[in-house]
Amino acid sequence: MKHFHPSYLLFSAAVMLIGVMSASGQVKPAATDYVNYEVHVTSQPGELRKQLGAKVIILDSLIVKGPLGEDDLDVMWRGHFYGQLTALNLQSAQFEGGKLPDNAFFQQYNQYWPIHDDHYEYRGGGVLRHIMLPEGVTEIGKRAFFHMGSLKTADLPSTLKVIDDEAFSYSSIKIDRFPDKLERIGGWAFMNSALSGDLVLPSSLRSIGRGAFMFLHRLTSLTIEEGLTTVEGGRSPVATDSKN
Repeated sequence: MKHFHPSYLLFSAAVMLIGVMSASGQVKPAATDYVNYEVHVTSQPGELRKQLGAKVIILDSLIVKGPLGEDDLDVMWRGHFYGQLTALNLQSAQFEGGKLPDNAFFQQYNQYWPIHDDHYEYRGGGVLRHIMLPEGVTEIGKRAFFHMGSLKTADLPSTLKVIDDEAFSYSSIKIDRFPDKLERIGGWAFMNSALSGDLVLPSSLRSIGRGAFMFLHRLTSLTIEEGLTTVEGGRSPVATDSKN
């Protein structure tokens, strides 16, 4: 096994409960934590905007069941960027092809405003703190949770195989254990995130992208089990410059 000892991590994260089981077995946000929550069921992608409308900005938690598409993700993005949506339960949702799309909860042109020339002003990353992803998702797309400094916890499905480039960069995510079927972690996937402690990557992992674990101040060790075949760029996944 290979061991890496990076020295950088920007944020600390706290694990918080985002749901409790009701008597009927339905996952609901804890009443003591969330006041305004709703459950919505879709029969096809694109229905969430009509169901929620502007009300999405006053909800602090949301449970969505059924097939979802990019327009539905835009609705949820607006809920946490312009409103107060802090918890999102998608355990009973479905995404086409089993992929959470690229930029699922990141909108560059809304979160970075041009000031002049090539200079931009960062407007923040929203307030979403907890998300539960459904079984059946095999890939988290590029920049899906990019620059989400509020995001503390994400329940990753056991079916997950790919975490793509910059998926959790600059988030406050804390992950204690990766799914056992994970095969690839993309470039800069967790750069400047809040991963901490002693992290062990699964033996199923075959490829790690360049700088996937860069600048993690509180990550004390990174253990890679036998089976890894590719380190993209030929460099350590914690490398901070071209010499490493």
